[in-house]
Parts: sequence; C-alpha cells; structure tokens
Amino acid sequence: MKYFIYIGVFFFLQFAYSQEEKPLFYYIQNKQLIQLDTSSLDSFHEYRKDNAYLWLGNNGLDNYSLIFDAQKETSFQMSSLIGSFHKEKKAYNVLHPFTSATYVQGARTEQYFNILHTQNFSKNGNFSLEYDKINAGGSYERQKANNNNIIASLNYTIPKGNYKTSFFAQRIKNTTEQNGGIANDSLFIINSDLSLNRKTITVNLDSAYEQRIGNLLTLDQELLLINGIDSTGLGHNQKLLFNTSFTNAKRFYTDANPNSIYYPAINIDSTYTNDSIKTNQIEQEVAYQFNIHRRKSSYNILPYVRYQYFDYRQANEHFYYNDMALGLKTNIKTVRTNFKTHFNYYWTGYRKQNYSWDTRFQSSFNQFSWHIEALIDQQTPAIDLQQYYGNHNAWSNTLVPIQNYCFTLGTDSNKWNLKAKVEYNDIKNPIYFNHEEQVVQVLDFTQVLKAEIEKEFKLKKWKLIPRFVYQYTGGAIVYRLPDYFASLKAGYAFKAFRKSLSVFAGAKVTYYNNVQLMSYSPSLGAFYIANNSSVGNYPFIDFFVNTRIKNVRVFFALTHLNSGLSNESHYFGAMHYPLEDRAYKIGINWNFLK
Repeated sequence: MKYFIYIGVFFFLQFAYSQEEKPLFYYIQNKQLIQLDTSSLDSFHEYRKDNAYLWLGNNGLDNYSLIFDAQKETSFQMSSLIGSFHKEKKAYNVLHPFTSATYVQGARTEQYFNILHTQNFSKNGNFSLEYDKINAGGSYERQKANNNNIIASLNYTIPKGNYKTSFFAQRIKNTTEQNGGIANDSLFIINSDLSLNRKTITVNLDSAYEQRIGNLLTLDQELLLINGIDSTGLGHNQKLLFNTSFTNAKRFYTDANPNSIYYPAINIDSTYTNDSIKTNQIEQEVAYQFNIHRRKSSYNILPYVRYQYFDYRQANEHFYYNDMALGLKTNIKTVRTNFKTHFNYYWTGYRKQNYSWDTRFQSSFNQFSWHIEALIDQQTPAIDLQQYYGNHNAWSNTLVPIQNYCFTLGTDSNKWNLKAKVEYNDIKNPIYFNHEEQVVQVLDFTQVLKAEIEKEFKLKKWKLIPRFVYQYTGGAIVYRLPDYFASLKAGYAFKAFRKSLSVFAGAKVTYYNNVQLMSYSPSLGAFYIANNSSVGNYPFIDFFVNTRIKNVRVFFALTHLNSGLSNESHYFGAMHYPLEDRAYKIGINWNFLK
C-alpha cells in the first residue's frame, strides 16, 4: 500500500509544477548528456544483476563479477569491508515534470520497487527524488534481504550564469539475514526436483544478521570569475570550483548463537557476536579552471588541491587520518579528437606518495570512434585490510601499496551497433582473502588480459545481440575468472491490438567455462578463495516478454528456464550458496507524462 502512496505523492508534484513546454527528459553525468529511458523495451526486464555476476542466490545479497574490473579490484577505499555504496551523481534538467514508477513481483516473495520524480522549479533549477527498495525472501531459510536506498538532488544556476550549485544526498540501509549457506551441498546437487521445498534444507547459521548503513552529502559550487565568451560561444573564461562531501558508513554483524564449527575462530564471546565498523570522511576540493573555446577546438586546464579527513572505528581502535593531494586535469578537443589526462598525487597523510595518472585519447573517423586509454596508479590498502579484530576474524598486517598498470584499446560505432575493446592489466602486490579468511598480499605481479566484443544485428523484426569476453590470467593467480564468457540475446518485435501494443519477446542465453568458486564469509561480508569446487560449462536460459502501451511498460520473465532439466543441479554463486532455480518475474513501469 505504501508504494501506491509514494506514486500518488510524486504524481501530485508532477502536475503541481507542470509547464507548457513539450517534454524532454535528460540528465548530465560525468559531463555527458544522457536521455532518460521512457520507452525502450530491449532491457526493461533486466532490473537486477544478470548472469555476468555470481551472487548468494537472492536479490539484494552480495555478489561479484565474472568480468574483471581493474578499477574496482585495485581502487582505494577507507574500509574494504564496508565497501562503496553511493551512486554516481546525476544533474537532471527536464522541460516537463517527470515521474517514473517501477514495481516487480517475483517468485519466493521477491519484490523490487523504484520511483523517480524530477522537475525544474525554474528555467535554471531542478530537484529530483528517488527511492529504491528490494524486499526478497529467498529460496532458503534465513536468506531475506531488505534494502532501501533514498536519493535526492538539487541543482541551480543563477540567471546570468555567474554561479552554479548542485546538492546531492543519498542514504542506504541494507539489512540481510545471513545463513552461512546450506549445510550439505549434495542435497541440492543430486535432487533436481524443483518441487522440493528448499526451506527444509538445513543452513549453517540460524541467528546471524548483517546491516550496512551509508549516508552521503555533497555540495558542488562553481563561480565564474572572468567571462570572455561572446554570443557565438567563442572566447575564454575562468572559474573557481568548490567541491565538498561528507560520507558516513557503518557495518554491523551480529549472531545470537555463533556456530563454533562453522566460524574459523571465536575470539571474544562464544554466546553472542557483535562486530561493527564505523567510518566518517570529509573531503574538500578547490580548483581553478581555465577554458578556451575556439571555432574548431577547445582547451580546458584544471589544477586543484584536495583535503581529506578520515575517522575510522573498529572494536576498541579509533584512527584519524588527514590527506592532502595535488592534481591536474586537462582536456583538449578538436572536431574529430578528444584528449584527456588526469594526474593526482598525495604528498601527505595516510595515502602519502599515492598517485594516479589517467589519460585517454579518442578519435572519430569512418563512422567509428576509437579510443586509447592508459592508467597507472599506486594505492595504499584500506585500513581494515591492515588490521582488524572481530569475534571470528583477526589480523595485523604490514601491507605495501598496490600498483596497477592498465592499457586499453577500443572502438564503437553507432551505425554498426558495435563495441569492442582489448584491455591489459599488470597488477603489482595484489591482495585477497585466503581459504582461512585471512588477508594475504602477494609481492609479485598478476596479469589479466581481457578482450570483449558486442554487436547488435537487426533483421527486420528480429534483434540479435551476441557478446563475447575472453580473459587470460597470468602470474600470481589471485582472481577467479572464467577464460571466456558469452551471452546471446534474441528477440522479436511486433505490434498487436491494432498496433496500440508494442511487444518485444525473446530469450537470453549465458554461458561461461569452468571457473573456481569463491567462498563467502558472513562475518566479514567478503568473498574469499576456495580451491575445492568449481562451476561453469552450464547454460543459463532466460525468457522474457516486454510490452508497452502508451506510457506503461509491462514485462513477464522466466529466469533460469532450464533449471532442473539435467540429472544434477550444479549451479552455485559461492561455496554452499546455490543460485536461484527457475523463477517468474512480473514487472510494470509507469511514466507519468502530461
């Protein structure tokens, strides 16, 4: 009932501030103009992580990608065990109030709900509100996820354009039951009868919970100091930028009945586990921007100073850190080329002597856009990888910085609906959790070579989208990645009911070769290496029917359609965590447009 109340409130806001202009809905993210999706049927049913991820078998629980992401694997975080929770900032600008509501009902009491409302309160100002919720019971005992995410943004430019400001706020509160996986994998593997009540299978933990709370506030300001831009948009200007952010994050893990056989250790209390990590971070950046706009080219230079304050609390430990960094961003554009570079160096604090250098060159010709990228960085490991003391896990490490050398060559073409790239990563001193749930750093190099290609074929009313990824891992093997990953989406589009109903129906097949499974530690909320089981060489088949009539889209999907058709069930997201069996999903999206 409360979801319909939310829809009613946003629907009222839309018409209370309605304007006469024709609707145009877009947002700016990372300085790119992106149109809001209000009608596409291609991926409407893909509202959650797909089979390119291995996860704990229920929407809203932890997951990790089978496709290597260099920046995610090596990026610095204040707390590795809390992780990163915030979404990228979006600055909306709409000529007409826009409200979009999505609701999905799935098997095993899965529910997903999202509502977004954005509108301009003046020609130069906009606000938006978004609420995102997952409430899913799962297939097994104590697998429930209750995740909430609230986002608000406000941006405004004074009429003469001399001052711009944008405000962004986000709060998440994710509460999940932790069952430690099923106690006996063979009960799942050898029984392919989907009528078996999965709730009757014994799990390892009966009283464990995890809760992650995150709050993010950012305020970005832009002051125009010198304006030499003429009426044609040519000339130069100089701006002063102030960016301020505050992040508060917490992770709690409790267990009222710790299973001494399941946990690797009990360090504090054998009757009750109550571990917590709390962090606060304040960041202030001041930059001076020089812009030159010519008829066929533009130049941008932005030097900055960044200050960061860290407050980290875990067990009885309390740490304070201050960092100071200097950086320089440049951007040179011509008619067919774009060259960007960003250099950042920490000269004091916890991240002292950390650095990153990122450069990208892009050129367009013959209806193709080509880009070359290089990233070289050195990052000090997160604080809780250095030392941690909880009821079931403890360590004290002296870790050296991680270095990453990443080079990418790629191309894409809108005309040919093609994307392709080759990426090489050379990572020095990688870190992982071993089978004893301890932090290990390998003082050596590991290499990951990744090549991927995706092409969309249109044959009258048919649409085929194959994707293929090849990955080669050399040196120290610390990442569990399949050698190849492939997917094929095939769909047929047509009109029905006197062409008033648009339909896109089809299926998607995902397949990857044999890969070693990771294990999962509920007490850490982290995946760790296990060497005694593998998955892969198994197809996942999803079927979907997406429809649209005017501003309303509805889908029906059957995920993992082939579940239970083989003699044995051997599809896991982690050791002791089976993936979801065949399940239905029904979803509706309603865009309120005047």
